[in-house]
Amino acid sequence: WALQGEGCYPQKLLHIIDPPHVIFYQGVLHNAPERAVAIVGSRRETRYGREQAHRIARELAQQGVTVVSGLARGIDTAAHRGALEGGGRTIAVLGSGLANLYPPENKDLAQEIIQAGGAVISELPPSSEPLAFHFPVRNRIISGLSDAVLLVEAREKSGTWITVGHALAQGREVFALPGPVDAPGSALPHKLIREGARLCTCAQELMEDMGWMMEQQAPEQLSFDVTSLTSVQRSIYDALCAESHSFDELLALTALPVSDLNTQLTLMELDGLVETLPGRLFRLARTHA
Repeated sequence: WALQGEGCYPQKLLHIIDPPHVIFYQGVLHNAPERAVAIVGSRRETRYGREQAHRIARELAQQGVTVVSGLARGIDTAAHRGALEGGGRTIAVLGSGLANLYPPENKDLAQEIIQAGGAVISELPPSSEPLAFHFPVRNRIISGLSDAVLLVEAREKSGTWITVGHALAQGREVFALPGPVDAPGSALPHKLIREGARLCTCAQELMEDMGWMMEQQAPEQLSFDVTSLTSVQRSIYDALCAESHSFDELLALTALPVSDLNTQLTLMELDGLVETLPGRLFRLARTHA
């Protein structure tokens, strides 16, 4: 653990209202300030929100920015996974003790975060249960560790509003990702944008607004010859070039029989061309996207 003002206790937390007296952690905790962005949002995310949180977190991680979130289902999980895929550092702030990690299905994700040089932290004693009132209180730590907070999908009365409130009180920059106008999860981001939050659709916009320099990323090279694909595989490849799709969407886009599409997706996955996402979504593997 790290006591307030000692050892690896993060300096940023010393300047927030009600800083935690002690932080229990697993992984690597830095005392010195680091560029960090919190990505928060709904537990009942849409595919759009999940993909955008994942993408922006990946882009930030590739630029050496630490991604902070709460390890919750939905947007938090997508943000952590995006940061890991980008080869960067991510911090998960729990609303429970380290020995009672919540939600339990994210235990493997927590270990990935630790092994990748990030940290899983809590101000609560290790055996603390994930009680409802713990989560709003821990949100001040999520924003406190960050220079900016990006909101991705949240209903107007969402608990995510608490994190935004903490960010404003702490003098952090607030960003919001716009979404479909008829989607419930767009309500709070659009409200914040109307009231002066910065609109953000990619890491570059956020970093420019923060005055952070960006490193030029070398374009990813295809490690295979597209012309080597069969005509059927090429139709699947073309359908997935722009975005991920569900199995049913691929059926409609390719007009293939169910059995043929199943077979080709399996073969392409074995060849490392296609990845399967939760909810039976498919996308091109990142090295081929």
